[in-house]
Amino acid sequence: MSQSMFPVVNISSRDSFIKKLRMLFGYNLKTKRILFSGRFDGLHTGHIITIMRLGRKYGFVHVVILDYPEREWPAQYIKQQMDELFCDLPIDVTITINTTHFGKVTEKELEDYDFDLYASGNMEVLNHIAKLGKKILYVDRALHYSATDQRLMERMKKALS
Repeated sequence: MSQSMFPVVNISSRDSFIKKLRMLFGYNLKTKRILFSGRFDGLHTGHIITIMRLGRKYGFVHVVILDYPEREWPAQYIKQQMDELFCDLPIDVTITINTTHFGKVTEKELEDYDFDLYASGNMEVLNHIAKLGKKILYVDRALHYSATDQRLMERMKKALS
């Protein structure tokens, strides 16, 4: 019996296999580390598309979920959803939870994150991060999905009924 020209890959070597594929095909060879934070209070397609675009373009995305008392969806639940969504994709995504809004984060708090660019669609947050001496990247909302708009619409519906 002849040997296959394609390697047999078992589950335990999946991560190293994906890294080899990236090297062979030039996928994710860029080395910029992106920090992307938000409320993600209601994970939606726009968030997923944005994270995937950033991962494909820059190679690594550290997603930080803001945890705060008024959340509609627990931050840990959103993290679990993201972990499940991105675990088998050939992009490098790390997901953590934080209690400080990046519009108010201090320079000392930013030292906890290893990143080259802070990405956001929120101009106030981008301006704050830039004032702290960090490089920023404006990201347009993918297909104009907005969890904030969704929450506002729900509040308006309740107020009108």
